[in-house]
Amino acid sequence: MGKLSAFVFPEEIKDLFTILKDEKQWKILEILSNNNNRLSYTAIKEQLGLSDTEKGTLNYHLKELQKVGMIKNWNEIGTDISDRKKSYYSISKFGMKIIEGLMKSVDLSSYTSDSSPKEKKPKYFFSLDLSDLDTIKTPEKGSVLSTSGQISILDDKSDSPIKKNEILEQLKLELSMYGLTSNQAKVYMFLDKFGSKTAPEVCKALKMPRTETYHLLTNLQNKGLVNAEFKHPIKFSAEPFNNALYNLLSAEKERLRTLINKSTELITIWDSIPKFSGEQSTEDMEKLQILSGISEIQSKMREMIQQATNQILLLCPEQYLVRFYHGGIFDELNESTATVKVLAAAPERILDFFKDLKKMKIQVIPQSGIHSSYMIKDEKEIIIFSGTPKDPTAIITNSKSIMSSHKILFEKLWPTTA
Repeated sequence: MGKLSAFVFPEEIKDLFTILKDEKQWKILEILSNNNNRLSYTAIKEQLGLSDTEKGTLNYHLKELQKVGMIKNWNEIGTDISDRKKSYYSISKFGMKIIEGLMKSVDLSSYTSDSSPKEKKPKYFFSLDLSDLDTIKTPEKGSVLSTSGQISILDDKSDSPIKKNEILEQLKLELSMYGLTSNQAKVYMFLDKFGSKTAPEVCKALKMPRTETYHLLTNLQNKGLVNAEFKHPIKFSAEPFNNALYNLLSAEKERLRTLINKSTELITIWDSIPKFSGEQSTEDMEKLQILSGISEIQSKMREMIQQATNQILLLCPEQYLVRFYHGGIFDELNESTATVKVLAAAPERILDFFKDLKKMKIQVIPQSGIHSSYMIKDEKEIIIFSGTPKDPTAIITNSKSIMSSHKILFEKLWPTTA
């Protein structure tokens, strides 16, 4: 027997095993794991065989599982009206790690998802890949627990074409930027990776309601992402990804072109409506605007750069500099007629990015102690960045006091780099 190192159980683990005494709580985790880790409240209630009068029982068990961090409740907002505001439950990352650690401690080679020995695994069993040990933080208090593994879905073999749930979630997130809902992305990926299928096969594999499956396939056909094969029964196949992406981009370009063509007409109609307020113009009032998302923020930065006539001051750390560089912001700055000064809180190597941008002045300062990130336009407007480069937010204001204090900070830092 190996030597056991001394340890103290985190409070979260004690709470976890205090909570997980009821069979229904274990059953909820099993149901989620066998349904692609994504089920609505109603679906969980139906699979548990609970009546409407037993909703209180289900609410209690779901809250207890959420309390110890085993599951999470989240809302999905799609682009179609029918897809809006759907609420789902999933096993959390912490929950997955706990389950994988428990599963790793026993031999599951002869068991299926319903715990019956020596039966063939169902084709799309939500399986566990118990390799790759790592260290994670438990919820809230930051205690450390060593567990293992990653989750895979749509598995029919150990060498499944789709290995990691994280990759699928990232793909669904990226495709949502092209106008696809989560379920539309899931159906398209399934058809592309597993080949042509009938609607009932898609419905069964992805565990979706039949009517929703047909609705999703119709929408994907309308978008040019899925084709129907004229045979009985009808099979559906995915367009090659390059073609699908081209179709989505073309549709988005056409939508933007239509909006641009209608903008003049819309302005005319808007201006034809009289104002009924006797208030004076608010142009000189101090204003505040909050933006969220890299696309919206970079769009605002381009607008400010194009409007600048005198001076642009930009201070930001390495992560933002790289993101703005790849987003084309520095090309805009280089073409500006205003004087552009950039303070980069980054290593000296960052200058290699800007060696072809000759019109702007760039100085590098030490990364330590620099927590601000902002851009000032003509001392008339400032955009202050917060959050992370992947999920940024920004505050835009014309407050003279805010701009003045940030300009003073910029000027104090600039001479030290000369």
